[in-house]
Amino acid sequence: MRRICLAVVLSVCLIGSASAQRTLVPLFDHIDIPVNSDHELTVAQVRKALRTAAAIEGWGSTVQPDGTLQLKAVKNFKHPITLSVSYKASSYSVRYVESSNLNFAESPPISAWPLDAAKAPLSARAAAKQAEQFKALPDFQYAVQRQGFELHPNYEEWIYELLGSMRRQVNIVE
Repeated sequence: MRRICLAVVLSVCLIGSASAQRTLVPLFDHIDIPVNSDHELTVAQVRKALRTAAAIEGWGSTVQPDGTLQLKAVKNFKHPITLSVSYKASSYSVRYVESSNLNFAESPPISAWPLDAAKAPLSARAAAKQAEQFKALPDFQYAVQRQGFELHPNYEEWIYELLGSMRRQVNIVE
């Protein structure tokens, strides 16, 4: 009886942990997002708008010696993330730097995936689903896949929230 109980407990733990894991998706940086404002902005105005947006979304920001912004946040109390934001008066770019507990990993090259979608690895199908989810967002067209790397899908959700806030803030600068 004791062995049966132990087997049941182990099975539940293994199944629960497997179902809690999400399939990794490709990592994207967002490059040269245009500043769409009714009037020309200065670099200082763009920087202020980006820092305001970061603060609204719960990201801390520091200006680095090279002028870029370093954004840091801890999502869901367990996922520290660091981003780099470069900017000029006409555009900005958001790049992944590092994270913890988001299963950052190297991925197989896309050329290794089978052409038949049904036989494609789960990560390829998850990537297609992720693209479908975000393709209607204005910032999706500036997403550039970082070849060979993948990450937990929640990362991209958090990034698109941040990008939306950035877009709104640069558009309301006076």
